Amino acid sequence: MSLRPIFTVAVLTALVGLPAGLWPETHPLEWDGHRWAEELSPEEKMAFLSGFVAGAAVSQVYPDSASPDYDAEAIQRELQRLRAEGGLNFPYAPSLYHSRLHDYYFYVDRRDQPIYRALIELDRQLQSSQRE
Repeated sequence: MSLRPIFTVAVLTALVGLPAGLWPETHPLEWDGHRWAEELSPEEKMAFLSGFVAGAAVSQVYPDSASPDYDAEAIQRELQRLRAEGGLNFPYAPSLYHSRLHDYYFYVDRRDQPIYRALIELDRQLQSSQRE
């Protein structure tokens, strides 16, 4: 996936601003299956999932912001180690989570579920099926 469209939107936003109502009014933690199935484009879905997976990984190893022990190189080494050992909380590619969420939210009765909760549930299913 090319980051050029995302970069272009970011630059245009910084230069001229966006029309009212273009950015969502709710926090991404509040986004649910309705937004996933009915509002987000495929590119927005992949951007969301890429950020989610990366953010989950960094949050595993990022020290308390008040800690004097912040070391960017150590964080990078730890992320690489966890990834190589399969120790990340969300170890799979965003594209896999994308296809699973597509299937999950196919069922309309699940669409009230926030995306992050659906991702936790799907990740647990993936990891338990891998152990079997």
